[in-house]
Amino acid sequence: MASLLFTTKAKFEDVVEAYTGEQLDRQVMWLLRSIPELEPKGADKKPIDLTDVNRPQVSFKAELTSYHILCFYKLYLNTV
Repeated sequence: MASLLFTTKAKFEDVVEAYTGEQLDRQVMWLLRSIPELEPKGADKKPIDLTDVNRPQVSFKAELTSYHILCFYKLYLNTV
């Protein structure tokens, strides 16, 4: 994504889908390392009930910095 700041060959819209997919894939590893309660447990591989209720909020908060970086790139590319 940072290379978009220095090229005119590609636009934000050309790479944002691939970037977001890659970002989400990588976040799984980091989320499970920092919040192991999100990983499915037991024979039925269901997560514990506490995280089921809060899973979207917990995951979003943990990924917030990545979303801010993506928004910064979009703003910068539109502004500059």
